[in-house]
Amino acid sequence: MSSIRVTYSGLITFVLMLVSIITGLIFTLIVTRRLDQIEFGLWSLIGGIVAYSLIFAPISNYWVSRHIARGEKESITGIICALIFAGAGIIIYFLATRFLSEFSDVNYNILILAATLVPFSYLLRSLNSIAGSYKPQITAYSMLIFELIKIPVGYVLVYLWDMGIEGAIITVILSHIVQIFYYVFSLRKKLREKFHAQTFRNWIKLSWLPVISSLHDKIMYLDSTIFT
Repeated sequence: MSSIRVTYSGLITFVLMLVSIITGLIFTLIVTRRLDQIEFGLWSLIGGIVAYSLIFAPISNYWVSRHIARGEKESITGIICALIFAGAGIIIYFLATRFLSEFSDVNYNILILAATLVPFSYLLRSLNSIAGSYKPQITAYSMLIFELIKIPVGYVLVYLWDMGIEGAIITVILSHIVQIFYYVFSLRKKLREKFHAQTFRNWIKLSWLPVISSLHDKIMYLDSTIFT
């Protein structure tokens, strides 16, 4: 617990939340000035589908943060668990996109490109849970890195090169990759731990608890899907 700096982490998180509001507004302005109505609607739809695909993410994140807070070495178990469920998340994503492409005129190639967001999201959420119980300030700095990378890359790909929604998706992917590198460097000591199969089996047995408790978050993404 000595590595957790509560006051420092709290102040950093608060400041970066304010920064995120500004950078998020800037990125939204970049996207809205270059995407037409259909592309912007597809951008919102992709966010909803990815959110549905993350239904299994809480299984590892819910438990790994508790184990690490108790001083147990379950970081690798959490990451491998997240990657395993990322496969199930990708299946859900493609089932949803195939269904939507049958009943709408959405560009399926763009939906395939956006599928790469699913495994990145699973991995990042797992790393975020590990950092949150180990060194919370790492999570705050990761947020800053994501926001600082997103603005210049988005400006070049979306605004200058006029790549449209593909540019917006690639911007998020590249920002996530930089985030992952930062997490791996910052959590390198935790990533030397071993995978524990028994812990993984216990998480599977109790998987219904975190999944059900997170279902309410998915309801907020139903609007764009229903409209589509």
